[in-house]
Amino acid sequence: MKHLLVCSAGIVRSREAVFVAYELADFYQIHDYEADYFGANSGQNPNPSVFEKYDLIIAMDELNKTDLMKKFNIPEEKIRVLGIPDEHSRSESKLRKILDDVLLRKLKPIFIELAESTKK
Repeated sequence: MKHLLVCSAGIVRSREAVFVAYELADFYQIHDYEADYFGANSGQNPNPSVFEKYDLIIAMDELNKTDLMKKFNIPEEKIRVLGIPDEHSRSESKLRKILDDVLLRKLKPIFIELAESTKK
């Protein structure tokens, strides 16, 4: 299973989300898991086919989802939204703890579903 975690710049939210995703994959014993991060507004312009290798694209907020669909023609059904707004500064030391707590809570249902599907 491959996930791409997306925020606006690919600097804070999605990068931290990758760490949380790997922790959850370990906890739920999902051994063939891979995750990467991307900034929808980072100035990178990859070929839309790059996104095809991911089973699920996880956007941090609705704006990221809209950007993915418009800029890269990613179908809506391939995107899940966590609802974590872009309101943080990279310099905030407390931000990592806040993000870890929120991401853990928001990503957990995705991994429970994934773990259950791999048992079948």
